[in-house]
Amino acid sequence: MKKPQDVETLPPVHSRSVSRSPLGIDLRHPWAEIVDVVASGALDEFSRKRARNDDPLMALWEMGIQRLRVPLADLDDARCVNACGC
Repeated sequence: MKKPQDVETLPPVHSRSVSRSPLGIDLRHPWAEIVDVVASGALDEFSRKRARNDDPLMALWEMGIQRLRVPLADLDDARCVNACGC
């Protein structure tokens, strides 16, 4: 059995540096949902503010993900299409 220090490791590679990355993601959860922003001292406390949650898209962007599988129902929804900039 090899000891941990004898094991050969590969250098880390970011998916952005690979021209044809085989990594892809299935978007099963809402990826451009509209959420209510909680009223705080900086916002008007008598009305709710609605905003799109871009956190899932930003996480995919930062990971360098280039391939996505999106449900057709999401492409029919104008809010989702506008969220991705298509």
